[in-house]
Amino acid sequence: MNKKVISTMLLLAAIVLSGCSSDDDDPSQPARETGAPLQVMVVFAPGELGDEGYADGLMEGLNRLKRFDDENREQGKDSVDVDFISRYDAEDTRNAVTQWAQQPANPFYDGDYSRRLLVISDPTMIPLLGTIKDDLRSTDEVLLLKVYEADVTKAAADYGLGERVHGLNISLTESIRKFCRYMDRAIAQAQAEGKEWNRDFLPIFRHYDESTWVCRDSINEVLAEELGTSTRTAIGALNQLVAAFNLDAITQMQETAYSLAQAFMQNYQQSRSAFCIVDFGKYNAGWDYFLLGHEGDDLYETLMIDAGDLATGNRYYVKRDFRSAFFGWGYDWMKQEPGTMPRMTLICGEQCIDNIPDEE
Repeated sequence: MNKKVISTMLLLAAIVLSGCSSDDDDPSQPARETGAPLQVMVVFAPGELGDEGYADGLMEGLNRLKRFDDENREQGKDSVDVDFISRYDAEDTRNAVTQWAQQPANPFYDGDYSRRLLVISDPTMIPLLGTIKDDLRSTDEVLLLKVYEADVTKAAADYGLGERVHGLNISLTESIRKFCRYMDRAIAQAQAEGKEWNRDFLPIFRHYDESTWVCRDSINEVLAEELGTSTRTAIGALNQLVAAFNLDAITQMQETAYSLAQAFMQNYQQSRSAFCIVDFGKYNAGWDYFLLGHEGDDLYETLMIDAGDLATGNRYYVKRDFRSAFFGWGYDWMKQEPGTMPRMTLICGEQCIDNIPDEE
């Protein structure tokens, strides 16, 4: 090896060593990056994402929390990692949540997260806490969505989690009251036009039957207050018609939602009960396909829960802004000590939009 090559190698080595020394010793340089001390993990029910409503809004809120932290990271403040679980079926979901609970280590940096938050998007998954309660640390917390305070209290007692279980929900009260007023005006208008409309029967089409889960959205309570015994209500549930759910069942669920829309059309033609409420989550689309195929026909009117607008008549919507609600709650959680967030946060009259015609 000639002297020129040796000199070049020595020079390169000196530059590298000098650079390393400068980074470690110069206090003006930013500290070596470390992992975030906090983690937020959202667990979705199988097939829940893609609903263009509640679940997608929750995902947007999670991403907003991440973008907020990215801005902090630019200032040298890496505070929270976010992630989500969305699996093929209930068993895969349980396994993924169990693995998360048992592994508090940051996957990219040395050490464990100091605090973690598990967000359960669908209340039917609350029993997952029974599987992981012994693996959760004293600094790990749980946020239940779309629940009432009694559900949070029960979960805390059932699984021995004390003050580390919280709830977040948005009430539909004001929009459902508005829909009740609208139905009476629409009936009067229809009768003036020679239609024999009524609201003797008002079905509520849900993903789950009430033996599985009674939805905490104020719909039943407001209808009872506003309509009394003048209107008979009943629940029509997808889970009673499609036995077991996994991602292979998505098409079947959509087709079932379409068939229920078609069946209610037959009921409407016979009874002239002209209104229904639909809350199928991702499978709202099946109902919408039917409506789009009958645009311009003599058709009943639908109020769809946690959905957006549709380019056809006879279909209204109300959408809860869980994107903003979850971001706000998560931001507050990041600044608090473990177990100090409110047991229940119920938002009424805000973060809820609809296109229901109001009184003229």
